[in-house]
Amino acid sequence: MSSTHARLAFASALVLLASLALTGAGSPARERFERWIVQHGRTYGDDHEKERRFGIYLRNLDFIEGFNSMGLSSRVTDNKFADRTNDEFKSMYLGLKKTGGEEPGPGRRSLSSDEGVIESRAPSGEVDWRKHGAVTKVKDQGSVVRIARSSNSSSFLLPEVIKAFEKRTNPLSICSCWAFSAVAAVEGINKIKTGKLVPLSEQELVDCDTRGADQGCQGGWFTDAFAFVHDNGGLDTEQDYPYSGDDGSCDPAKLRRRTAFIEGYKNVTANSEPALERAVAGQPVAVAIDAGDMSFQLYSGGVYAGPCGVELDHGVTVVGYGGEGGEKYWIVKNSWGSDWGEDGYVRMKRGVGGEGGICGITLVAAYPVKE
Repeated sequence: MSSTHARLAFASALVLLASLALTGAGSPARERFERWIVQHGRTYGDDHEKERRFGIYLRNLDFIEGFNSMGLSSRVTDNKFADRTNDEFKSMYLGLKKTGGEEPGPGRRSLSSDEGVIESRAPSGEVDWRKHGAVTKVKDQGSVVRIARSSNSSSFLLPEVIKAFEKRTNPLSICSCWAFSAVAAVEGINKIKTGKLVPLSEQELVDCDTRGADQGCQGGWFTDAFAFVHDNGGLDTEQDYPYSGDDGSCDPAKLRRRTAFIEGYKNVTANSEPALERAVAGQPVAVAIDAGDMSFQLYSGGVYAGPCGVELDHGVTVVGYGGEGGEKYWIVKNSWGSDWGEDGYVRMKRGVGGEGGICGITLVAAYPVKE
Protein backbone atom coordinates (compact mmCIF):
# COMPACT_ATOMS: atom_id res chain seq x y z
CA MET A 1 0.00 0.00 0.00
CA SER A 2 1.36 3.44 -0.95
CA SER A 3 1.97 6.03 1.75
CA THR A 4 -0.82 8.19 0.31
CA HIS A 5 -3.26 5.29 0.40
CA ALA A 6 -2.22 4.42 3.97
CA ARG A 7 -2.65 7.99 5.20
CA LEU A 8 -5.98 8.21 3.42
CA ALA A 9 -7.23 4.96 4.96
CA PHE A 10 -6.32 6.17 8.44
CA ALA A 11 -7.95 9.57 7.93
CA SER A 12 -11.11 7.97 6.51
CA ALA A 13 -11.35 5.58 9.47
CA LEU A 14 -11.24 8.47 11.94
CA VAL A 15 -13.94 10.33 10.04
CA LEU A 16 -16.12 7.20 9.85
CA LEU A 17 -15.95 6.65 13.61
CA ALA A 18 -16.93 10.25 14.21
CA SER A 19 -19.92 10.06 11.86
CA LEU A 20 -21.57 6.78 12.83
CA ALA A 21 -23.98 8.46 15.25
CA LEU A 22 -24.87 11.25 12.84
CA THR A 23 -26.76 9.46 10.08
CA GLY A 24 -30.34 9.22 11.34
CA ALA A 25 -33.36 11.15 10.11
CA GLY A 26 -32.71 14.86 10.32
CA SER A 27 -28.96 14.39 10.63
CA PRO A 28 -26.65 16.68 8.65
CA ALA A 29 -25.49 13.77 6.49
CA ARG A 30 -29.07 12.70 5.74
CA GLU A 31 -30.08 16.24 4.84
CA ARG A 32 -27.04 16.59 2.64
CA PHE A 33 -27.95 13.37 0.83
CA GLU A 34 -31.51 14.59 0.24
CA ARG A 35 -30.17 17.82 -1.24
CA TRP A 36 -27.76 15.81 -3.38
CA ILE A 37 -30.64 13.68 -4.70
CA VAL A 38 -32.52 16.80 -5.79
CA GLN A 39 -29.43 18.42 -7.29
CA HIS A 40 -28.59 15.40 -9.44
CA GLY A 41 -32.15 14.30 -10.22
CA ARG A 42 -31.58 10.87 -8.76
CA THR A 43 -34.47 8.44 -8.21
CA TYR A 44 -34.38 4.99 -6.65
CA GLY A 45 -36.61 1.98 -7.14
CA ASP A 46 -37.65 1.63 -3.50
CA ASP A 47 -36.77 2.71 0.04
CA HIS A 48 -34.40 -0.22 0.50
CA GLU A 49 -32.37 0.81 -2.53
CA LYS A 50 -32.37 4.41 -1.36
CA GLU A 51 -30.99 3.37 2.03
CA ARG A 52 -28.34 1.26 0.37
CA ARG A 53 -27.31 4.20 -1.76
CA PHE A 54 -27.26 6.44 1.30
CA GLY A 55 -24.84 4.03 2.94
CA ILE A 56 -22.55 4.22 -0.09
CA TYR A 57 -22.90 8.01 -0.17
CA LEU A 58 -21.98 8.17 3.51
CA ARG A 59 -18.85 6.08 3.01
CA ASN A 60 -17.90 8.31 0.11
CA LEU A 61 -18.38 11.38 2.32
CA ASP A 62 -15.95 9.80 4.77
CA PHE A 63 -13.47 9.36 1.94
CA ILE A 64 -13.99 12.97 0.80
CA GLU A 65 -13.35 14.42 4.24
CA GLY A 66 -10.31 12.21 4.76
CA PHE A 67 -8.80 12.97 1.37
CA ASN A 68 -9.36 16.72 1.61
CA SER A 69 -7.81 16.79 5.09
CA MET A 70 -4.47 15.57 3.74
CA GLY A 71 -3.47 18.85 2.10
CA LEU A 72 -2.86 17.35 -1.34
CA SER A 73 -2.83 19.35 -4.57
CA SER A 74 -6.27 18.13 -5.68
CA ARG A 75 -9.70 18.05 -4.07
CA VAL A 76 -12.68 15.71 -4.13
CA THR A 77 -16.39 16.32 -3.57
CA ASP A 78 -19.77 14.59 -3.58
CA ASN A 79 -20.26 14.93 -7.33
CA LYS A 80 -22.78 12.99 -9.43
CA PHE A 81 -20.87 9.75 -8.85
CA ALA A 82 -21.09 9.94 -5.05
CA ASP A 83 -23.75 7.22 -4.66
CA ARG A 84 -21.65 4.69 -6.58
CA THR A 85 -19.07 2.36 -5.14
CA ASN A 86 -15.71 2.54 -6.84
CA ASP A 87 -16.23 -0.91 -8.38
CA GLU A 88 -19.57 0.19 -9.83
CA PHE A 89 -18.03 3.35 -11.17
CA LYS A 90 -15.21 1.53 -12.92
CA SER A 91 -17.60 -0.96 -14.49
CA MET A 92 -19.97 1.76 -15.66
CA TYR A 93 -17.65 4.50 -16.90
CA LEU A 94 -14.28 3.07 -17.89
CA GLY A 95 -14.09 1.24 -21.19
CA LEU A 96 -10.73 1.55 -22.88
CA LYS A 97 -9.83 -1.71 -24.57
CA LYS A 98 -6.48 -2.04 -26.28
CA THR A 99 -5.96 -3.98 -29.47
CA GLY A 100 -3.55 -6.35 -27.75
CA GLY A 101 -0.56 -5.33 -29.81
CA GLU A 102 -2.17 -5.83 -33.21
CA GLU A 103 -0.55 -4.20 -36.18
CA PRO A 104 -2.74 -1.80 -38.15
CA GLY A 105 -5.04 -3.68 -40.47
CA PRO A 106 -5.33 -3.27 -44.25
CA GLY A 107 -5.81 0.33 -45.24
CA ARG A 108 -4.94 1.65 -41.80
CA ARG A 109 -2.66 4.63 -41.70
CA SER A 110 -0.27 4.68 -38.78
CA LEU A 111 2.41 7.15 -39.82
CA SER A 112 6.03 6.47 -38.96
CA SER A 113 7.93 9.02 -36.92
CA ASP A 114 9.73 10.56 -39.88
CA GLU A 115 6.40 11.28 -41.59
CA GLY A 116 5.11 13.41 -38.72
CA VAL A 117 6.25 16.95 -38.07
CA ILE A 118 4.43 17.75 -34.85
CA GLU A 119 6.96 16.24 -32.45
CA SER A 120 9.72 18.42 -33.93
CA ARG A 121 7.89 21.55 -32.81
CA ALA A 122 9.54 23.20 -29.83
CA PRO A 123 7.12 23.33 -26.89
CA SER A 124 6.47 26.58 -25.07
CA GLY A 125 5.96 26.98 -21.33
CA GLU A 126 2.19 26.97 -21.70
CA VAL A 127 -0.25 25.67 -24.30
CA ASP A 128 -4.04 25.78 -24.16
CA TRP A 129 -5.90 24.87 -27.34
CA ARG A 130 -9.16 26.09 -25.80
CA LYS A 131 -7.82 29.63 -26.12
CA HIS A 132 -7.27 29.03 -29.84
CA GLY A 133 -10.85 27.83 -30.37
CA ALA A 134 -9.73 24.29 -31.20
CA VAL A 135 -11.72 22.51 -28.49
CA THR A 136 -15.47 21.92 -28.52
CA LYS A 137 -17.59 22.04 -25.38
CA VAL A 138 -17.22 19.18 -22.92
CA LYS A 139 -19.49 16.29 -23.86
CA ASP A 140 -20.97 13.53 -21.71
CA GLN A 141 -20.54 9.87 -22.60
CA GLY A 142 -22.82 8.89 -19.73
CA SER A 143 -22.46 5.50 -18.04
CA VAL A 144 -22.45 1.97 -19.31
CA VAL A 145 -24.80 -0.94 -18.87
CA ARG A 146 -22.74 -3.85 -20.08
CA ILE A 147 -24.09 -6.41 -17.63
CA ALA A 148 -26.92 -8.67 -18.67
CA ARG A 149 -29.89 -9.12 -16.33
CA SER A 150 -28.85 -12.70 -15.64
CA SER A 151 -25.33 -11.74 -14.60
CA ASN A 152 -24.33 -12.47 -11.02
CA SER A 153 -22.95 -8.93 -10.86
CA SER A 154 -26.17 -7.20 -11.93
CA SER A 155 -27.42 -6.92 -8.37
CA PHE A 156 -25.49 -3.70 -7.87
CA LEU A 157 -27.24 -1.91 -10.73
CA LEU A 158 -29.94 0.57 -9.83
CA PRO A 159 -33.42 -0.90 -10.43
CA GLU A 160 -34.33 1.84 -12.91
CA VAL A 161 -31.12 1.14 -14.84
CA ILE A 162 -31.89 -2.57 -15.08
CA LYS A 163 -35.42 -1.83 -16.32
CA ALA A 164 -34.13 0.61 -18.92
CA PHE A 165 -31.50 -1.90 -20.02
CA GLU A 166 -34.14 -4.57 -20.54
CA LYS A 167 -36.45 -2.24 -22.48
CA ARG A 168 -33.62 -0.40 -24.28
CA THR A 169 -35.84 2.68 -24.46
CA ASN A 170 -33.65 5.16 -22.59
CA PRO A 171 -30.44 6.52 -24.10
CA LEU A 172 -28.24 4.35 -21.92
CA SER A 173 -24.67 5.52 -22.02
CA ILE A 174 -21.74 3.34 -22.84
CA CYS A 175 -18.03 2.77 -22.40
CA SER A 176 -17.37 5.13 -25.28
CA CYS A 177 -14.46 7.12 -23.87
CA TRP A 178 -12.33 5.85 -26.75
CA ALA A 179 -14.65 7.53 -29.26
CA PHE A 180 -14.76 10.82 -27.34
CA SER A 181 -10.98 11.02 -26.95
CA ALA A 182 -10.46 10.34 -30.66
CA VAL A 183 -13.16 12.76 -31.82
CA ALA A 184 -11.82 15.60 -29.65
CA ALA A 185 -8.40 15.16 -31.25
CA VAL A 186 -9.87 15.12 -34.78
CA GLU A 187 -11.99 18.19 -34.00
CA GLY A 188 -8.84 19.96 -32.85
CA ILE A 189 -6.67 19.28 -35.89
CA ASN A 190 -9.59 20.01 -38.21
CA LYS A 191 -9.96 23.46 -36.64
CA ILE A 192 -6.21 24.11 -36.78
CA LYS A 193 -6.02 23.20 -40.47
CA THR A 194 -9.33 24.59 -41.77
CA GLY A 195 -10.11 27.39 -39.34
CA LYS A 196 -13.51 25.84 -38.56
CA LEU A 197 -14.43 24.20 -35.25
CA VAL A 198 -17.03 21.56 -36.09
CA PRO A 199 -18.40 19.18 -33.44
CA LEU A 200 -18.06 15.68 -34.87
CA SER A 201 -19.95 12.44 -34.28
CA GLU A 202 -18.93 9.98 -31.58
CA GLN A 203 -22.06 7.98 -32.37
CA GLU A 204 -20.80 7.20 -35.87
CA LEU A 205 -17.76 5.54 -34.31
CA VAL A 206 -19.90 3.66 -31.78
CA ASP A 207 -22.30 2.39 -34.45
CA CYS A 208 -20.01 1.87 -37.42
CA ASP A 209 -16.46 1.24 -36.21
CA THR A 210 -16.44 -2.38 -35.07
CA ARG A 211 -13.02 -3.52 -36.25
CA GLY A 212 -10.05 -4.19 -34.00
CA ALA A 213 -10.69 -3.21 -30.38
CA ASP A 214 -13.60 -0.90 -31.16
CA GLN A 215 -16.79 -2.69 -30.19
CA GLY A 216 -19.30 0.03 -29.39
CA CYS A 217 -20.74 -0.50 -25.91
CA GLN A 218 -18.01 -2.97 -25.05
CA GLY A 219 -15.25 -0.38 -25.27
CA GLY A 220 -12.57 0.44 -27.78
CA TRP A 221 -9.26 2.13 -28.57
CA PHE A 222 -8.67 5.60 -30.01
CA THR A 223 -6.06 4.62 -32.61
CA ASP A 224 -8.53 2.16 -34.11
CA ALA A 225 -10.98 5.07 -34.23
CA PHE A 226 -8.42 7.23 -36.06
CA ALA A 227 -7.91 4.39 -38.53
CA PHE A 228 -11.66 4.19 -39.11
CA VAL A 229 -11.90 7.93 -39.81
CA HIS A 230 -9.08 7.64 -42.33
CA ASP A 231 -10.40 4.51 -44.03
CA ASN A 232 -13.94 5.89 -44.22
CA GLY A 233 -12.72 9.10 -45.80
CA GLY A 234 -13.92 11.24 -42.92
CA LEU A 235 -16.41 11.63 -40.09
CA ASP A 236 -19.92 13.08 -39.97
CA THR A 237 -20.97 16.00 -37.78
CA GLU A 238 -22.47 15.60 -34.34
CA GLN A 239 -25.53 17.53 -35.48
CA ASP A 240 -26.21 15.13 -38.35
CA TYR A 241 -25.33 11.93 -36.45
CA PRO A 242 -26.06 12.84 -32.80
CA TYR A 243 -24.97 10.88 -29.76
CA SER A 244 -27.62 8.53 -28.41
CA GLY A 245 -25.58 6.85 -25.70
CA ASP A 246 -26.38 3.36 -26.93
CA ASP A 247 -25.34 0.87 -29.56
CA GLY A 248 -27.22 1.38 -32.78
CA SER A 249 -27.19 0.23 -36.37
CA CYS A 250 -24.71 2.01 -38.61
CA ASP A 251 -26.50 4.53 -40.82
CA PRO A 252 -24.98 4.05 -44.30
CA ALA A 253 -26.26 7.38 -45.58
CA LYS A 254 -24.67 9.31 -42.74
CA LEU A 255 -21.55 7.17 -43.02
CA ARG A 256 -21.02 8.73 -46.46
CA ARG A 257 -21.33 12.31 -45.15
CA ARG A 258 -17.67 13.05 -44.55
CA THR A 259 -17.18 16.45 -42.96
CA ALA A 260 -13.69 16.06 -41.47
CA PHE A 261 -11.00 13.76 -42.86
CA ILE A 262 -7.46 12.87 -41.82
CA GLU A 263 -4.42 11.41 -43.56
CA GLY A 264 -3.76 9.01 -40.71
CA TYR A 265 -2.46 9.14 -37.17
CA LYS A 266 0.86 9.16 -35.39
CA ASN A 267 1.88 7.54 -32.13
CA VAL A 268 3.75 9.70 -29.63
CA THR A 269 7.02 8.25 -28.35
CA ALA A 270 6.03 6.18 -25.34
CA ASN A 271 7.04 6.99 -21.78
CA SER A 272 8.36 10.45 -22.65
CA GLU A 273 6.91 13.64 -21.19
CA PRO A 274 9.00 15.82 -23.54
CA ALA A 275 7.60 13.92 -26.54
CA LEU A 276 4.04 14.40 -25.30
CA GLU A 277 4.73 18.10 -24.69
CA ARG A 278 5.99 18.50 -28.26
CA ALA A 279 2.93 16.74 -29.61
CA VAL A 280 0.48 18.80 -27.55
CA ALA A 281 2.29 21.98 -28.64
CA GLY A 282 1.03 21.14 -32.12
CA GLN A 283 -2.51 19.93 -31.47
CA PRO A 284 -4.80 18.10 -29.00
CA VAL A 285 -3.62 14.54 -28.36
CA ALA A 286 -5.59 11.42 -27.37
CA VAL A 287 -4.10 9.58 -24.39
CA ALA A 288 -4.87 6.61 -22.16
CA ILE A 289 -4.84 6.93 -18.37
CA ASP A 290 -5.60 4.98 -15.21
CA ALA A 291 -8.78 6.67 -13.96
CA GLY A 292 -9.93 3.98 -11.57
CA ASP A 293 -9.14 5.48 -8.17
CA MET A 294 -11.86 6.93 -5.95
CA SER A 295 -9.93 10.21 -5.91
CA PHE A 296 -10.42 10.47 -9.69
CA GLN A 297 -14.06 9.41 -9.53
CA LEU A 298 -14.85 12.23 -7.08
CA TYR A 299 -12.29 14.77 -8.36
CA SER A 300 -13.47 18.37 -8.17
CA GLY A 301 -10.40 20.52 -8.78
CA GLY A 302 -6.73 21.23 -8.34
CA VAL A 303 -3.74 19.45 -9.84
CA TYR A 304 -4.39 15.72 -9.69
CA ALA A 305 -1.34 13.80 -8.48
CA GLY A 306 -2.97 10.47 -7.70
CA PRO A 307 -2.99 8.04 -6.13
CA CYS A 308 -3.17 6.05 -9.35
CA GLY A 309 -1.35 3.32 -11.20
CA VAL A 310 -0.76 2.56 -14.86
CA GLU A 311 -3.69 0.21 -15.55
CA LEU A 312 -4.91 2.11 -18.61
CA ASP A 313 -8.70 2.05 -18.56
CA HIS A 314 -9.89 5.45 -19.82
CA GLY A 315 -9.40 7.51 -22.96
CA VAL A 316 -9.15 11.31 -22.66
CA THR A 317 -7.64 14.17 -24.66
CA VAL A 318 -4.75 16.41 -23.63
CA VAL A 319 -5.59 19.90 -24.90
CA GLY A 320 -2.73 21.79 -23.30
CA TYR A 321 -0.32 22.13 -20.43
CA GLY A 322 0.82 24.81 -18.03
CA GLY A 323 1.90 25.54 -14.50
CA GLU A 324 0.77 27.33 -11.39
CA GLY A 325 2.66 28.03 -8.18
CA GLY A 326 5.53 25.82 -9.28
CA GLU A 327 3.16 22.92 -10.06
CA LYS A 328 3.27 21.76 -13.68
CA TYR A 329 0.17 20.11 -15.14
CA TRP A 330 -1.51 18.70 -18.22
CA ILE A 331 -4.90 20.14 -19.24
CA VAL A 332 -7.08 17.10 -19.91
CA LYS A 333 -10.53 17.11 -21.48
CA ASN A 334 -12.75 14.36 -20.10
CA SER A 335 -16.10 13.07 -21.38
CA TRP A 336 -18.14 12.94 -18.15
CA GLY A 337 -19.96 16.23 -18.61
CA SER A 338 -19.17 19.75 -17.44
CA ASP A 339 -20.47 18.94 -13.93
CA TRP A 340 -17.42 16.78 -13.20
CA GLY A 341 -14.02 18.14 -12.22
CA GLU A 342 -13.09 21.65 -13.35
CA ASP A 343 -15.98 22.25 -15.76
CA GLY A 344 -15.36 18.84 -17.28
CA TYR A 345 -11.56 19.04 -17.24
CA VAL A 346 -8.86 17.68 -14.96
CA ARG A 347 -5.41 19.15 -14.49
CA MET A 348 -2.99 16.25 -14.07
CA LYS A 349 0.50 16.60 -12.64
CA ARG A 350 3.26 17.05 -15.20
CA GLY A 351 6.96 16.49 -14.58
CA VAL A 352 6.47 13.20 -12.78
CA GLY A 353 9.45 10.90 -12.50
CA GLY A 354 9.13 7.19 -13.10
CA GLU A 355 7.55 5.16 -15.83
CA GLY A 356 4.39 6.38 -17.50
CA GLY A 357 4.03 9.84 -15.99
CA ILE A 358 0.96 10.54 -13.88
CA CYS A 359 -1.56 7.69 -14.16
CA GLY A 360 0.27 6.30 -17.21
CA ILE A 361 -0.48 9.37 -19.32
CA THR A 362 2.69 9.05 -21.42
CA LEU A 363 2.46 5.31 -22.08
CA VAL A 364 0.03 5.43 -25.01
CA ALA A 365 -0.70 8.68 -26.84
CA ALA A 366 -1.57 9.43 -30.46
CA TYR A 367 -2.83 12.24 -32.65
CA PRO A 368 -4.49 12.45 -36.08
CA VAL A 369 -2.53 13.86 -39.01
CA LYS A 370 -4.13 16.30 -41.43
CA GLU A 371 -2.29 18.12 -44.21
